[in-house]
Amino acid sequence: MDRRALIALLAAVGVAARERSALASPLPETLSFEFSACPAPELDANSFTQAVRAELEADGVGRVLAAPAAESDGSLTVYLDCDAALTAQAKLKATHTGRERREQIALGDADPSARARALALALAELVRVGWPDLSAARSAKVAEAAVESKPSAPAAGDRKQAAKAPPTAKAPAAEAPTVEAPAVEASAVVASKSNSEPTPARSSTRRHDAPITLAADARLRWFVDYRTVLLGGDLGADFRALRLRAEVLFGSASDALGSASFGSAALGVGYRLFIWRLEPIDLAVVPMANAGLTWLRGSSTEPSTRVEPATGFYGDVRLMLEASLPHWLLAPTLSAEFGRASGFAARAGDRTLGATGGFFFGAGAGVRY
Repeated sequence: MDRRALIALLAAVGVAARERSALASPLPETLSFEFSACPAPELDANSFTQAVRAELEADGVGRVLAAPAAESDGSLTVYLDCDAALTAQAKLKATHTGRERREQIALGDADPSARARALALALAELVRVGWPDLSAARSAKVAEAAVESKPSAPAAGDRKQAAKAPPTAKAPAAEAPTVEAPAVEASAVVASKSNSEPTPARSSTRRHDAPITLAADARLRWFVDYRTVLLGGDLGADFRALRLRAEVLFGSASDALGSASFGSAALGVGYRLFIWRLEPIDLAVVPMANAGLTWLRGSSTEPSTRVEPATGFYGDVRLMLEASLPHWLLAPTLSAEFGRASGFAARAGDRTLGATGGFFFGAGAGVRY
């Protein structure tokens, strides 16, 4: 093997090692993301943006920034067309190398509720597969060796002259074969159309835009007029914006004249009117109405005094403000509320021991799944 063939072989080995190293390179630490779509009532840009951001960060991207971001390692821009196939035009670009990759993702065949998830998975796959090639730096020595080992093609005029030239004498014995190393391209622009079937869902620790969410909360309520505190909790589910809850609250009090225990149990329905997405926190406003039963049990320190138990109707209306971290598997939630309830008041002489009715403030802490 002559010197030229040896250099070309070493160049090829270097390029292969470089490509293997690029495939092992990490995903970008910072990636700017911009999503836009044609005006259509069934498309919610916020849900698409949140789904893509959550999937990319769960997949290994350090931070997903809102575009334009001058200091990001790369950029991902997506435009969703309102054509028959509902095609998403995606472009991934590495800032330092200038290379980019384009892809078309058809979402028309996916269920409307699953389109944001399908797009997020497809874009995460695009970043995971395409980023190592786009971000790999060009090696000057490898490129030089590749150019040296690859013979240049003759120009068009030279080819014509070679065709007219008379045949020459038979060439001497064949030289040692020359190995051509593949040249490293400065940029790669790839356009492909993905399968219209949605990508199968991968396991993730983040939940977002789920149609049904289960909820459990511990609750505290303070009745302003009677200075009474009730403790309890609720269980229920959210069907997108609609809310259903079952709630139970208990309280007790005592003094020199006697003691009392009281509480309420109710079923409630609410509707989420507003939601503000302030990464990573979501804020929501939820009015609710509840109806059920309230009870009062008491005893007197005087044996001759008899206290009759009472049970009656309970109802309340309230306005709630909630803050949650929706991208967690068990999303923590804090809430504050204000409202008015219809219930009992337990009195001992001229003093009120406790109540389940009147104006109240409340607070809650729980999780969503």
